[in-house]
Amino acid sequence: DKFVPIVEDGGLVIANSSMVDAAAYEGQDGLRVIFVPATETAREIAGTDRSTNMVAVGAFLACQDILSYDAIEATLSQFTDGAKGKLLPKNLAAIRKGMELAQG
Repeated sequence: DKFVPIVEDGGLVIANSSMVDAAAYEGQDGLRVIFVPATETAREIAGTDRSTNMVAVGAFLACQDILSYDAIEATLSQFTDGAKGKLLPKNLAAIRKGMELAQG
């Protein structure tokens, strides 16, 4: 909610409902606000809140027609190896769930 003042009219805000109160966004005419329980979802999927950002990325991707899930999966698979490669399935699951949550 601290960044809302800098979001342009008609802009998109992905709000983590695990951390912010929806009341903080009341009266924000001109903004598209999508609430997703990103931290809670990350903990359910990955067992840690470290995938919170991936849930938010998924929500963003669902709201903006810029990249498909398949493109994200292919790209992350190319650049993720070693120890981080072990996190890939959980991060992809977090992205997919974020997309689902944003789509309602």
